[in-house]
Amino acid sequence: MTTNYTLALLPPSLLSSTRSTRINIPNLTSLISDIRMFMRLWGLVGIYTWGLSTLSASRPSPIEVAQVFANTCFQICENVAYLSSHGIVNIRKKTEGQLWLWSSRFWMAHVALEFVRLFGRGKRGKGWEREVLSNCAYAPLTVCFPLYVGRSCGLGTGADLVFA
Repeated sequence: MTTNYTLALLPPSLLSSTRSTRINIPNLTSLISDIRMFMRLWGLVGIYTWGLSTLSASRPSPIEVAQVFANTCFQICENVAYLSSHGIVNIRKKTEGQLWLWSSRFWMAHVALEFVRLFGRGKRGKGWEREVLSNCAYAPLTVCFPLYVGRSCGLGTGADLVFA
């Protein structure tokens, strides 16, 4: 998505000057997207350590506990769906689609909880504005993905990710 937006800014001459130097943008964006998804397979490790530190606190915040739960469910659903899409895990296509849908919903829950966390605390320290702006960029995507699974959300989503 971000790649589509960024490559749209390149001059057309660079993208189609000759047959030998032409860049196949759909193949390139697909590859970059796949690499990003593959790298996120390791996200459960970070969520595990975050969850341990959150739950071992003397008084863990209910919002943070809910975020750990939402992110764990998001990452598990996304990992299984991704591995299934590459034929590594053998599940039905319908189940894979449902996992993609639920991963997006759990991501939406995390973003909503992040808004509650950001606006619920009294003090607004350094970096608060950046966190709010980043969350505002993710919010439309979290609504778009669960509604348009299997279809494109449009060029605007790439622009949103640039700011996130």
